Amino acid sequence: MSSAGRVPEGWSRSGGSLVAAGDPTASDDAARAFWPRFRAPELDGLIARAGLGNLEIAQASARVAQYEATTMGAQVGLLPSGSLGASTQRSRASANSLGVPASMVSESPLHGLGVVTSWEIDVWGRLRAGASAAGHGEEASRFDREAIRLSVEGRIATSYFRVCSLAGRRAALARSIRLAAEVESIMRQRVAAGTATEIDLAQQEAVVLQLKASMPGLERTAEQEEIALALLAGVAPGEMRLSPPVLARLAVPRQTLGL
Repeated sequence: MSSAGRVPEGWSRSGGSLVAAGDPTASDDAARAFWPRFRAPELDGLIARAGLGNLEIAQASARVAQYEATTMGAQVGLLPSGSLGASTQRSRASANSLGVPASMVSESPLHGLGVVTSWEIDVWGRLRAGASAAGHGEEASRFDREAIRLSVEGRIATSYFRVCSLAGRRAALARSIRLAAEVESIMRQRVAAGTATEIDLAQQEAVVLQLKASMPGLERTAEQEEIALALLAGVAPGEMRLSPPVLARLAVPRQTLGL
């Protein structure tokens, strides 16, 4: 059998085309099993909150619900329809026609019950085709939702790792500032002792000032990244409190690559 006629595993042939087989949530289950392998509880919590608060995922879920309603409406069109009606009337015979006093004539209730049924015969397959199209639209919306979910989760993970990296850079810069300040203090003592010049001290002071000037920009970048991460997770920026670990302490999952 030639390779051109083989169907890859996890796929099926439909109408001459290859289509993905299986549940669209399978990829989502795989992603949920993947993220905990980084051993970052904060990342797991952010991804879980995104499933509830992210606007992109909520919009995709609303589209799924819309297609579900459309599919249900199209399927109902294949079934017979009916209506049930009920009525109640009261009648009273004329006392003159009966030849009796009016006090002896009583009212008698009349109850009616009616059932009307109809069924459109799908001669040309219009209703079946509509129901099939609605079902495929619903399935496509589910795949679209899971694709959006995976995209959002990947962007959350990338943003979280950036936050961790920026936190590490800020800590390293703070250590550098502290060490440079200590060197500056030692340099002042050496200048006082006559073992160093004022030029040496001025150069070290410039190093300390340059390092301190780098901190505001780094802090601003970290704040912007945390805001972007909060929006992805569906959390108000002011409500998110992170204590990101150093990147080196995160576990790196092993991946088996292949087709």
